[in-house]
Amino acid sequence: MICNKCNYQNEDTAKFCKNCGAEIVSKKTYTAKRFKWEFPILIVLLFNIFFIAGASVMVKFNYFSTLLIYAVVSTVFIIFCLIFSIRQIIKYKEEVKGIAITILIISSIEFLFLVGVSGYSYEEYNDKKKYERYQVEQEAKKAAEEEKMKCVNTCETVVINGVTWATCNLCGPGTFVTTPELCGQSYSYMDAKNVCPEGWRLPTKEEFEKLIESGTYWGKLDGVEGRFFAKGKLFFPKKNNAYWSSSLYDWSCHSYDPHYSHYLNSNDRDAHISYGSRSDLYFVRCVKK
Repeated sequence: MICNKCNYQNEDTAKFCKNCGAEIVSKKTYTAKRFKWEFPILIVLLFNIFFIAGASVMVKFNYFSTLLIYAVVSTVFIIFCLIFSIRQIIKYKEEVKGIAITILIISSIEFLFLVGVSGYSYEEYNDKKKYERYQVEQEAKKAAEEEKMKCVNTCETVVINGVTWATCNLCGPGTFVTTPELCGQSYSYMDAKNVCPEGWRLPTKEEFEKLIESGTYWGKLDGVEGRFFAKGKLFFPKKNNAYWSSSLYDWSCHSYDPHYSHYLNSNDRDAHISYGSRSDLYFVRCVKK
């Protein structure tokens, strides 16, 4: 009998090693003891690879709590496999190194794989939560905008150079937006001529020119950028906005082009009179008749 500990050759009937005194285990008993747990563990490890790969799918269906439980259980099992394989290598040395090293390698790979999947899942979870928060914020913002965008029949006015201006843009036909920083709806020229409420009309080109001459600067009103006129008495929201006038485009000596009309162009650089196709969509700021 060869001692399993020191490899000393003993008699066949010896139960203890004469050299080191260790118990001598027969090859048959030793093999049975050695393989009692290793093959089942190896099989479970191999199947565990597929479960870890499938765990990432849980993220797509929002099974984050299930994934967390599985990750904890799988981590404990893999750590056990690592400890078991190292113990087998130390205890049985070269006789068991093959399968024990296989378990050690697979366990290490699975551990790294699980860490990667968990990291990916955590990022996915955070992204989903961020997107959900973003949706909630956008819905709240939209609801607030819709609340503010309710059309009203009346509007405050301000008199500039003898012209009574509405302080808010037009909302729907015959109505105004609730606050000056809202843009309201845009219209083609043909629609714009008929959407002002009763007693109101589109400004003329000359009235827009006098409005510009009254003084203008770029600024903010309640957090919304826009252009102020007449020392801040009137506010036109946002840059690159255009407002229809009632004046047709005079291209040469009172020869009016039926396809174009003048409008006020209000942007962050200046305010000036331009002209555009009547099919273009611009905003409407009404004046009293």
